[in-house]
Amino acid sequence: MNIRHLSLVVCLLVGAFGCSKPGTQTEGGPPKTAKEEDPIRVDSDEERRYAVAAKPFLEAVARGDHAAAYALLSSHATKTATADQFHAAMDKAFEEFGKPIKLGSIYGVYTEREILKGAKHQKGEDDLDRVGNQMEASDAVGEMPDSIPLDIRRASVKGEMVFGKDQDTGDDLHYLLTAVLVEENGQLKVGHYWFRNLGIWD
Repeated sequence: MNIRHLSLVVCLLVGAFGCSKPGTQTEGGPPKTAKEEDPIRVDSDEERRYAVAAKPFLEAVARGDHAAAYALLSSHATKTATADQFHAAMDKAFEEFGKPIKLGSIYGVYTEREILKGAKHQKGEDDLDRVGNQMEASDAVGEMPDSIPLDIRRASVKGEMVFGKDQDTGDDLHYLLTAVLVEENGQLKVGHYWFRNLGIWD
């Protein structure tokens, strides 16, 4: 039995939002101080490379620059949405989740090829292991379509979309924007993205 996956499933079953996920995803760590300027929270040079590549897209979305964000999409992403459709989708997301006022931390980098396949393609040594793999893959790539080839998928990166302050604690209120990077003509582009509220691993 995979102990890592056991911990993930326990977190899900008990709803323990404070559980941390071991393994491939770089977790948040301690809160940043006001003096910290680098929003990237990763552990390795490889993860930093992908976080840096995703940062312009995340920043563009956070400041509401839809045109700049759209320009960073891969050909697969632009085939499914025109610029106007992308702008409308962003506005709809802002209505649902809140309009961002800034980009918070960048973290949660997944690079494992098997995980980047997506949840429905996951297997395991037993049912528990398979469920753990599915949870991890879902956190990494969401519902990324199979039309985006696996061999160009490189990494998944999370960015905090800060939309306000908690009145009691003063902490930033945020939701997540996940960007999945693909490689096209030697460049890293955003092949898939989605917004979501915080979950058990965040």
